[in-house]
Amino acid sequence: EMTKAEESSKVKLQKVEDDSRRIQLKLELMVKQISTEFDSSRKDWAKVKQELTDETIKLSDKVADLEEANGNLESELEAVKTTYTQGGKTSEQQLAQLYEANREKEMLKHKVTNLEKIQLELKEAREQIFKYNLEARKLRNEIQDLKGTVRVVARVRPSKDEDNGNDTEEEEETLECGVDDKSLRLSVENVSSAGNTIRSHEFSFNHVFGPESTQNEVFDEVSTFVQSALDGFNVCLFSYGQTGSGKTYTMTGDHYSSTHKGIIPRSISHIMQYKETLESQGWEFTLQATFLEIYNESIRDLLTDPAKAKGLKHEIRDSKTEIIVTGLRRETVVATEDVHHLLVQAESNRSVAATDSNLHSSRSHSVFTLFIDGVHRQKKTNIMGSLSMCDLAGSERISKSGVKGERLKETQNINKSLSSLADVFSALNKKSQHIPYRNSKLTQLVRPCFAGEGKVLMIVNLSSDQDDAPESLCSLRFASHVNQTEVGRAKKNISQMPSKRSSSVTSRGGEPTRARKTSRSK
Repeated sequence: EMTKAEESSKVKLQKVEDDSRRIQLKLELMVKQISTEFDSSRKDWAKVKQELTDETIKLSDKVADLEEANGNLESELEAVKTTYTQGGKTSEQQLAQLYEANREKEMLKHKVTNLEKIQLELKEAREQIFKYNLEARKLRNEIQDLKGTVRVVARVRPSKDEDNGNDTEEEEETLECGVDDKSLRLSVENVSSAGNTIRSHEFSFNHVFGPESTQNEVFDEVSTFVQSALDGFNVCLFSYGQTGSGKTYTMTGDHYSSTHKGIIPRSISHIMQYKETLESQGWEFTLQATFLEIYNESIRDLLTDPAKAKGLKHEIRDSKTEIIVTGLRRETVVATEDVHHLLVQAESNRSVAATDSNLHSSRSHSVFTLFIDGVHRQKKTNIMGSLSMCDLAGSERISKSGVKGERLKETQNINKSLSSLADVFSALNKKSQHIPYRNSKLTQLVRPCFAGEGKVLMIVNLSSDQDDAPESLCSLRFASHVNQTEVGRAKKNISQMPSKRSSSVTSRGGEPTRARKTSRSK
């Protein structure tokens, strides 16, 4: 009887394994089919977009011609009126001119009507292009979510000469952004005894923003990614690049300005708006924020006065279910203005210093985290999401930055932690059994999002100056490597049982704050 039972169990186990393999093959086939359909749709869309662009150019030319004709006719009509009032011509001549002017007036009315029609067609064409762009982006993101890959967005900052108002038209561009908004070419000058040569390197990412891009355009690209934190996902967005490439401007910007404020203040505003929509559907949310920096591999609380925090040591504790940071101050966020005050406080406490590469170089990694707890009492459902936004310190060559003493130690620690981040992505790419998260404080903190449980997006910031081309090439190669990394399909932190997460951090600090790794469902 035991033999029969064992044989029966083996048969059932084999059947389960066969079913699992069939499902896995089916999923792989579905992803491949979706990718094929997307590539086909993208080609069709590129063709339609080109046709719409050509038609838009033709319509614009027609509008310009009609406006010019309108101006000419108005001038002729005024000339006729002047001639008529001045006299000096026979009545027959004056009547003939009036008749001709009236005829041209009717023709002008007809042309104006056609002009309005063309302008309407032009507006509809632009709206159609905008719709196609939205659909293409949505489909592209859905495919990446299925694959569980890290999204990468590149942003090129204006050259230092343009910032200073100098003319750079005659200089050859170091970074050229493709018309498809997804590719770019970097030209690097190689100096040798045989003569200087220019070598081009081409890269492609989820989106590429040129030097003329605005803060609003960049946030529009990442807004749906940010929003998913309210849907119960652990979300991590980090800004990477050499020192002086615009990382802090992209992440924080000028939060006093509606035009120049960065991703962090815009994310909070966006989440607050989306939160109101969900609350109208019966959800209740509690939002709390922490803001820390990693300076010389030590954690500092940016929301606590340094004088009061002197001697306080923050530690990262990694349990089986969560990442815990001890002693961080956690602030409740009720309105967008609350984050404005937190940013002001954090900026005054963050470590910055001047180097040869950047007068206001960030000497630490900063991590702003928004913890989101949601409950729907009628459905008896809890969701827990988090949004971590990291402004990484800039990678830099010691020989170029010209740092010494304390600045040298900072640079060495910065480069070491960035190297640890690269090691994590390398291990994930190779699907290694051991991922070296514990090699730095930074990788320990972002582990919940990287370990196949959350969504990750990287913004690689680039300088367009020729002097910075070697550093830009290193950043682009790293970003391209990251863009191929699969961290696993993200899972929601959702529970059907009412749960009260213990308040592990008080508003004055001293207790642990945590980046959660609780049970999840897709």
